Amino acid sequence: MTDEYQNFLRRLSDSTALLGPCTPLPTLFEEVLRVWRGLAVNSERMRRATLLLREISHLPEWQTQLYALLRDEQASRESRLLAATLLTMPHAGAERPPLAETDDPLLSTLLAMAYFTGDGATGWYLRQLHRWLKKPTLIPERPALLPLLCFLKGLSAEALPAPLFDAAVLQAEVLHPRVAAHRPFRRLHRLLDYLGLSDALPVQQHYRRLVAEIWPSASVENYSEWQWVTVPGGPECLPEVITALHAEEWTLPHLHALKYLPLPKAERLADYLAVLPLQLQQLLLWLRPEIERFTTLSGGEPAQHWLRASNQIATDAVYANADWWAVWRQEGWPVAREVLQRLQALPLPPASPDIPQDRHQWLEAHYLPHYRQIVANMLLAQAAEGESLPLLLQMAAAGELPAVRSLALCPEIVPAIIDTLRPLVSQGNRPLQAAARQALEHLAHRQGLPGVDELQRQSLLAVAWEAGPLQGERVRVLWEEGGYRLRLALQRGKVELQVLGARGPITAVPDAVRRGAAYRQAREAQRQAQAQYRLFKQSLETDMLASRPLALGEFTFLLANPIFAHLAERLVWQTSQGNTILWSGPERWETCDGTPVDFRVGEHALLFMQVAHPVLLVQAHTLVAWQALAMDRRLVQPFKQLFREVYLAGDHPETVCARFAGRAIDPRRAYALLRAAGFAPAAGIAQRAWPHGLNARLCWAADAAGHDLFGAQRKDAVQTGDIWFTRNGASCAPADVDAIAFSETLRAADLLTTRAAVGDAELTSRETVALRVTLLREVARAFALTNIAVREEGGYALVLGAHATYRVNLANGVVLFEPEGRQLHLPQLDQHWQPSEEDVDTTSRILDLVLMLARDDAIDDLTFLAQLSPG
Repeated sequence: MTDEYQNFLRRLSDSTALLGPCTPLPTLFEEVLRVWRGLAVNSERMRRATLLLREISHLPEWQTQLYALLRDEQASRESRLLAATLLTMPHAGAERPPLAETDDPLLSTLLAMAYFTGDGATGWYLRQLHRWLKKPTLIPERPALLPLLCFLKGLSAEALPAPLFDAAVLQAEVLHPRVAAHRPFRRLHRLLDYLGLSDALPVQQHYRRLVAEIWPSASVENYSEWQWVTVPGGPECLPEVITALHAEEWTLPHLHALKYLPLPKAERLADYLAVLPLQLQQLLLWLRPEIERFTTLSGGEPAQHWLRASNQIATDAVYANADWWAVWRQEGWPVAREVLQRLQALPLPPASPDIPQDRHQWLEAHYLPHYRQIVANMLLAQAAEGESLPLLLQMAAAGELPAVRSLALCPEIVPAIIDTLRPLVSQGNRPLQAAARQALEHLAHRQGLPGVDELQRQSLLAVAWEAGPLQGERVRVLWEEGGYRLRLALQRGKVELQVLGARGPITAVPDAVRRGAAYRQAREAQRQAQAQYRLFKQSLETDMLASRPLALGEFTFLLANPIFAHLAERLVWQTSQGNTILWSGPERWETCDGTPVDFRVGEHALLFMQVAHPVLLVQAHTLVAWQALAMDRRLVQPFKQLFREVYLAGDHPETVCARFAGRAIDPRRAYALLRAAGFAPAAGIAQRAWPHGLNARLCWAADAAGHDLFGAQRKDAVQTGDIWFTRNGASCAPADVDAIAFSETLRAADLLTTRAAVGDAELTSRETVALRVTLLREVARAFALTNIAVREEGGYALVLGAHATYRVNLANGVVLFEPEGRQLHLPQLDQHWQPSEEDVDTTSRILDLVLMLARDDAIDDLTFLAQLSPG
C-alpha cells in the first residue's frame, strides 16, 4: 500500500465525526439516502463529506480499497461505517464487486449500506431480511440496523411482500421510535417521514392493512405488538374514542389512540371540544398541547403553561399569586386531579427489557413528555388545598424539591413545616438549600414578617410559649401507674424517662407498667421534649456561626422554657456591651472573673445577647480563662464552643489557602461530611454561602468529573485542593474574610481530611493537637494530677504512672511504652469527662486514656498488665 493511500486511510479515520448520531443509522447516511430520493439536504455535515469524497476520488482504485476496508476486522467500526457511507454517495465510480452471503452481522450491515443505492440487488436484501427473521439471534441489537436497511430497500423498490413487511415490523421493530429518535415526528414514522417513504402508496397500503389486523385486539397484554403503531385510524375514529372514555372505559389503547389519531380540521375540532366534558378536555390537552387554543378550561392558557413548566418556574408563579391561581385552584384543580388519578390507575403492560416499570418514565416515554412537571406542579395545588401534609413533609425531608416548594403554600402554617424546612437550608445540596430558603421566605411574608431570620425567631418563641411536656420544670412527675410513678428529667442533653418505685428509680420496667396508657403517654411526652431540645440546640449553634443576636426580652422569655434554659446555661454568651458571661446559679450570670451581670432595665440595660464564637473569645483574650472555668465546673456543653478548633486568617496571607490540599480522601465519606458541615458539595467544588455576599469554596476532589465521585464508577480516593473566598463574585483575601467564616471553613476542611482520609496517614491538624494540649493541661490541673507532662510543641504527652512511663501521641491516641517504644493496647476506657454532648471522638478518647494511665495502679486488666512485663 502506497504512502499516499496510508495517508488517505489516516484521513478517513480522522473524519469519522462526520457520521453524526447513530440511532442506529448514522445521520450522514440518512442524508445520503435523502439525496438519492431527490429530497433537499442542506447541512454542514453533507458539505464536508462531499469535499472529502472529492479529495479521495482521484486516488487509483479508491473504491476497491474502501470495499477492502469494509472487510478489515482490524479497522474501527466508525471507519468502516464511514467507508460504507462514502460508497453510497453519488459518484461516477467503477463497477461494484458482486455481493456475497456472510455470517458476520457487522459485515452484512456494512455491505447493505454500501450497496443500498445500487440496482439489481433487491433480492439479496430480501433474502437477508428473511434470513434474519428466521433466526433473529444472529444480530443481538434491538432495534437492529441490518433488518431496517433491508426493510427500507424493499419499500423503496416496492418489492417487499406483505408477509415480510408484517414480520419485519412485528419482530424486528423497524418502525420503533428509537430507530431515529433524533428526527422530528410527523405522521407515520420518523425515519420514513424523513426519507419521503410515508406518502408512497404501497407503504400506506401495507401499513393500513397491518394496523387493521392488529388494532382490534389491542390490549395491555399484547402491548408489545402495537406500541409502535402510531396511527390506529383516521380523524373519523376520534368520536369513537371520546365516547368510550366518556363511558368510563379508560384503557391504554384508548389513551394511545387519543395521542396519535389524526385531529379533525380546526373549525370542526373547536366545535367538538366545546361540548366535551372538562376531564376529557384536560386529558386531550395534556396529550396534544397543539390544541391549546381551542380549550375552554378554567384558567385558560396561563394554567396550562404553568402545569407543563419546570417546578421552579411554576413555584415562582404561584408565590407571586397571579390572578389565575385562585380561580384555577377552585375550578381547574379538581379536574386536573381527577385526570391525573385516572392516569395513575392505568395498568402498565407486562414487564419487559424495553418497557420501564417506573410509571413516570413510561408515561413520559410514550404519551406525556411533561408528565413529571405536571405531577410536581400539582403538588403545589395539593399543598394549597391542605391535602396530604404528612406525605409532603416526608417527601420534603427526603430532599424532594417539589415537596419542599409546596410546603410554603399550606393553608395552616404548623410548626412541623418550619421544623422540616429549617435544616434543609444548611444541610442539603445547593438547589435544596435555595428551595428551602425560598419556601421559608414565602412563609415569612405570608405572616407579615420581614424574612427567614425573623420567622425562625418567632418559631422559637412559639415553642417556648407552649407549656410543653415539662411545664416549666426541670424534673416533673407526670403519671402514676400501678404503684409506680413516671418522671421526666433533663440530664446532660437527654430527656430521661424514669420509673420510680417505693425505693427510688428502677431499671427493669414491669410489663404491666409498660403496657399501660400512662407509660405510652410518658414516652410520647419524652419524644416531644427531645424534639424541642434538638430544635433549640440546632438553632443556637446556627446563631453562633452566623453571629445572630437575640433581643434581651426574647432571651429572658426563652429562659422560662426549661429546655432552652438547660442549653443556654452551659454556653458562654456575649452581650451588646462586649462582656462574655456564663450562668453561675439561679438568676445569676457572671463574667469569667466572677463579676456578676444584672439584666436590669434602664440606661445601661443589655440590648441583646448572642452565643459567643470562640474566635471572638480569642480576639478578646478570654478564651483560656473560660476554658479553665469550664474544666473546673466539669461543664458539658451542648455543642463544641469553648473547646472548638479555631483557625486564624493571619496564618494565610495568600489569596488561596492550600494548607489542606493534596490529601487523599474517600469521596463517599467526604460528601456526607461536607453536607453535614453546611456545604453544597457539587462536582468537586463545595460551596457555602455566608452573610454579606461572602462565599467559601473548598476543592474536595481536584481534577475529578462527576462519574468519579458518584455511582458505580466512583473512585476509591480523590485528592483535595485549595480553599478560596469570593464576595459578590470577586476574589477575596483571607484577611478580608469574616473571622468566623474563615475559621469554620478551615475547620470543615480539617474534619474532611481527617475523618474521610484514605490510609493510615496522621492527618490531624496543628489546631486540633493544640486544642488537645490545652484540654490535657486543664484536666491535669482540675483533677490535681502532677504526673502528666504536656509539651507546648511536639504533639505528645508523657504520663508518669505507678507501673511505667507512657508516651501518648496527641494526633491519633497511640500509647507507647517508654523507653522501649512498644505500642500498648489498652483495655475498655471509662468515660470521665468530655467537653460537649457530641459523639465521643478522638479528642475525648485521648482525655480518657490519659486519665486512666495517670492512675494505672487502679487498672486490673491482666492483658494490659502483661504488656508491661519485660520482653
